[in-house]
Amino acid sequence: MIISNLGASELITDGRLFAGNSRLQQNVCNSSLSWTEFQSERNLKQPSVVTSGQKRFICKVCQKGYSLESTLKIHMCVHEDINPYECKFCGKLFTTKNDLKRHVLIHTGEKPFTCDICGKGFTQNGNLNTHMRTHTGEKPYSCPTCGKSFTVKSNLKRHERIHTGEKPYKCEFWGRNFSTQSNLKKHTETHENK
Repeated sequence: MIISNLGASELITDGRLFAGNSRLQQNVCNSSLSWTEFQSERNLKQPSVVTSGQKRFICKVCQKGYSLESTLKIHMCVHEDINPYECKFCGKLFTTKNDLKRHVLIHTGEKPFTCDICGKGFTQNGNLNTHMRTHTGEKPYSCPTCGKSFTVKSNLKRHERIHTGEKPYKCEFWGRNFSTQSNLKKHTETHENK
């Protein structure tokens, strides 16, 4: 059984349900991967200190840290591709209820986070916080090579490719590489025009 959403503002039933052979119990998955990777429940519960004792539970697959063991168990569902929450609009599956709720906002058009300065709405609080930098002028991400600053970390990463020469986007037709996805897209359009 797959849990379907009722709408962004409606409560999605708390699931102790299962999809396929994977079972969700008390909103955490007891996945076979956790026992394979951690080899025993004792190793799963054993804390690992990352920084200042904050994120004590570390995923042995991807090294992501969590402060709560229950959050780590939920995260382990990602590695097993356990997605019991289904969008009623498009059928896309999600690991957590919160991921589904955030996704549903795309379909409903709801934007619950609003800028107090200009009134622009956002589906996520993080996007509102990033937007606020356009009003404050804050640019917290600086290039270590030239010092240029950016409001968003992804823009810094894209800029750093100027210095490194990295071109991770490859044209499948010609084999030519590009530093940005938009440049690859522009190039690909030249194939369509011929």
